[in-house]
Amino acid sequence: MTKSRLALSYLGECCVKLELAKRGYKVVNSVPGFFFDLLGQDGKKIEVKAALKSLSKKTKGDKSYNYPVWKFRLSLEQQKTHPDFYVCVVLESLEKPPLGYFIFPKGSLEAYTENRSGMLFIYESDLTGLVKMENKLNRHQYLNKWELIVS
Repeated sequence: MTKSRLALSYLGECCVKLELAKRGYKVVNSVPGFFFDLLGQDGKKIEVKAALKSLSKKTKGDKSYNYPVWKFRLSLEQQKTHPDFYVCVVLESLEKPPLGYFIFPKGSLEAYTENRSGMLFIYESDLTGLVKMENKLNRHQYLNKWELIVS
């Protein structure tokens, strides 16, 4: 793992621990070699994924558009048996606070990512709530849904 990738991963985990602590929910880091990052006070296994904004290009006719997207790689084999929750931390940069957190229960991602090579894409519309198109996952409904873990 590269130094910048390691920093991104560490930052994501710290942000998630802080948000859970604000809600009175205690977590500890998992042991290296396990397929999740945090273990909750009630035994919930949490995998943290962090991504920086990138621009994706779309061409429609003779016009090209750049739009922000966050790309998260989820391992399908690990997903099937290990974490209870995935928390995707959406970052604009390493220096700024997260723009949001998407908290997905394991079962909500299985069918969605299976046909996408284990990739999950978060779009700006998912953050703003201005979703133009409903899809199988409806990512926007998981924005900052900490109660899924904490309850």
